[in-house]
Amino acid sequence: MRKFIVKTNEWYDNLKEPKRSIMFLVFIMSTLLIAQYFMVVCGNPWIFVGWTIVLISWRMSYSWLKFTKWYKKTYEDSTRD
Repeated sequence: MRKFIVKTNEWYDNLKEPKRSIMFLVFIMSTLLIAQYFMVVCGNPWIFVGWTIVLISWRMSYSWLKFTKWYKKTYEDSTRD
């Protein structure tokens, strides 16, 4: 799962404009519209909350993995000297 998160985030971050904007509209905004549609139709706000948690988890876990890798490289290597 960790490799999948890293690969998808790096792929998305390395896209050039306008491809990045198009992918944002296609994947992020289309799923947001679907989540909001079902939220209104079903009257259940937890569908939108679930969508938000999934999106935030995808981006934040990548940021956390990058930070821990940087931290280990910077500080743990310097303490061995």
